[in-house]
Amino acid sequence: MAFREVLRIYFSSFLIALLGFVGGVILAWFAYLSATRVYEATGTFLVDELPFIQTVKQTDSETDRQLVQTLILSIANRDMRVAIEKRLDLPSGRIAFAGLDRALTFKGGGQPEANVQVSLVKNSRMGAISADSQSPEFAAKVVNSMLDELGLYNIVGGRLKAIQTSAGFSKAQADSMLQQFADVSAQRIKLEREVAEMENYLRQNLPLYAYPAFAQDSTLNNLKTQLILVESEYKYLASTSTRGQRLEGKEAELRTLRSQLNSQAANLANALRAEYAIRFTQEQDLQANKLKAAQKLDSFSQESTRLAQSFGDPSLMRKLAAENPTDGNVGIANMVVVVNKASPPPRPIRPQLLLYLLFGGALGGMLGLGLAALIALLDNSLKSVRQIEIQLGVPCLAVLSKPDSTLASIRKQGVLNFSDSPAGIGFLRSHLLSKIGRSSSVVVGFTPSSAQQRSSVLVADLAFLTSQSDKRTLVVDLHVESPLIAKILGIKVNEGLERWLRSEDPLENYINYSEDKNLAVLSVTRADKNLLDDFAQRPLDEEWGALASRWDIILIDMPNILSYWNYCSLPAGSPMIVTADFQKTKMNILSQICAHARGPEWQIEGVVLTNAPASLLSI
Repeated sequence: MAFREVLRIYFSSFLIALLGFVGGVILAWFAYLSATRVYEATGTFLVDELPFIQTVKQTDSETDRQLVQTLILSIANRDMRVAIEKRLDLPSGRIAFAGLDRALTFKGGGQPEANVQVSLVKNSRMGAISADSQSPEFAAKVVNSMLDELGLYNIVGGRLKAIQTSAGFSKAQADSMLQQFADVSAQRIKLEREVAEMENYLRQNLPLYAYPAFAQDSTLNNLKTQLILVESEYKYLASTSTRGQRLEGKEAELRTLRSQLNSQAANLANALRAEYAIRFTQEQDLQANKLKAAQKLDSFSQESTRLAQSFGDPSLMRKLAAENPTDGNVGIANMVVVVNKASPPPRPIRPQLLLYLLFGGALGGMLGLGLAALIALLDNSLKSVRQIEIQLGVPCLAVLSKPDSTLASIRKQGVLNFSDSPAGIGFLRSHLLSKIGRSSSVVVGFTPSSAQQRSSVLVADLAFLTSQSDKRTLVVDLHVESPLIAKILGIKVNEGLERWLRSEDPLENYINYSEDKNLAVLSVTRADKNLLDDFAQRPLDEEWGALASRWDIILIDMPNILSYWNYCSLPAGSPMIVTADFQKTKMNILSQICAHARGPEWQIEGVVLTNAPASLLSI
């Protein structure tokens, strides 16, 4: 029964969606037959070494990986495109690089064109060149031409590698020369200071042999020792005799020693000056050689930079490859190694029939669903019980055929006969009595789905049935603009809510009872629109607790809560029942009522469908 009801409601939507799906599949089939066939040729290459890397450590794998990726991606540039067009003798515009040019739209029967893409092979130093074209031979030719052009990298890389080798040898020589220069310069500075100190010593007319820096010379020290000994002997002889051959000999020996001592000191001074001159000359020679080595290294650096900057610029690389290398710097580099050359593909990669059919079916189905949704949106009326349960997620508590009460005769006679009541109202009565059994008292609110509808007849019937079941029943009529409950139940309203709103008396003083005292009404005496503002001054929310302790069930007949939200009152957590007319109630309005009712934490008990056709009464 549930499936049949759902199928009845949504059959038209299912049919529209199915027609859209079938139509999309048919159109996709014709589109596949008329689409241009596209072939893809692929070639791969390996970046084996990077001779232009001079400062990157060999262990820095992440930097090396990034440089390899940058080199691979830089292959697709405008100069490469021009070189390929020139190599294949093609007019401009027949080749487009992905990421650089707008992709070409292939046309059947025209001149072959190609969309070229250079990509990375994941987690490797390999790159792939793929070309899409309507001609498989042309696609393979374009890929292989690009692989041939990559030979320029090996030529320029070889020269760069040779220059780097020469630069490394020259740098080693320069470093050794720089170390020598530092040593010689340090020696020259030391000797310069010693010579300056010696010259200052001589300007004081002091004996050269007594210069402190010569104190370490053994020859000079021996002469000094001999001089002291001979002077001692000479003094001894001079004190014992006035003249004699021995004394004269000692005197001559003293003169000879003093002459040798002065000569040795002069030789030491001249040696110091000569050594300073030699170190000064060496320093100048090393300085000149250092400048030459620096100039040579600078020329190597400039040439290396010029070669390194040419990578990614095929025209410049081609120009450099044609130049005669300086100083015979010719080397071999395996920068780019071709792994696989391209061959004409046997089958096209596009179009794919399955994708066409899936896309066409999905597009047609979505358009069908969109059209069905649009139709369902335009027709938003309430047409079935399952529609309430599926779309709102709340149960349909009863289905009533007429808005007029069938219990009018029973109320007039005051005689209870439950068999005369409609099945829907009987179920609602049993439902409310079961709630009373689980709790000491129950407060239930009723609201219609629109301002033009009323729940008053349903509420009056339920109040009468529950009171006849010996349950103390209080009915609150909040329709201050047109009260009906008291009139339907035949209860005279002596004390109306309008007096309570303008007093400070308890609400129970304004309850109007029936003859059996099990049924009572809270209502206004007459219609009064001005009471809407009075409810804001004295709301009913604070009165429900006291009333619930004296009554088994309180039924509140509220107007439409969307239109009269400000004075609709119901205790938090209390159940609320929404009444809706068949085909006159819009589902979106009903959904808004349910959402508004949940705002103050009211529990949506369900929906009562009124004025329904006879075919729905059995559902």
